[in-house]
Amino acid sequence: MQILPKSIVNTEVNSGNFIIDDKNNNYYLIDWEKPLITTPLQDLSHFSVPTTTLWKTDYRMNEKDRSDFINTYCKKRKLLNHFEDIKKALNTFDKYSVMRGLSWSAMAWIKYQKEDRLLKNEDTFKKMDSYLKIDFIKDIFNDIFEMH
Repeated sequence: MQILPKSIVNTEVNSGNFIIDDKNNNYYLIDWEKPLITTPLQDLSHFSVPTTTLWKTDYRMNEKDRSDFINTYCKKRKLLNHFEDIKKALNTFDKYSVMRGLSWSAMAWIKYQKEDRLLKNEDTFKKMDSYLKIDFIKDIFNDIFEMH
């Protein structure tokens, strides 16, 4: 079942890719280097998973914030009658979004180990390293780990 019509998605919807002009009530999503035509659920998921929210902050969306976020999205899109379907679909998308963040972190973590790497950021390395810890991964995928 297709809940939402396909649209152009950014694929890297994180806080650093927004320009907010409160004075003129204008909001821009920038950095369109990898756009796709697919369901907007991909961007909604990417925006709210821990590998995105924790990237440059210490914020991790709790269940109430996540539910409020989805509810606000549904209200704005006039999709409140699809709230539960969207929430359920996002739970599936989230696993893929987090895996994308983890696999990127693993690739970058390895590149950071090379002595000839010119650009290194200690905070970035620490964040990637924290994402690759088994406790972080178990916490994200607790339903899978509980099955075994």
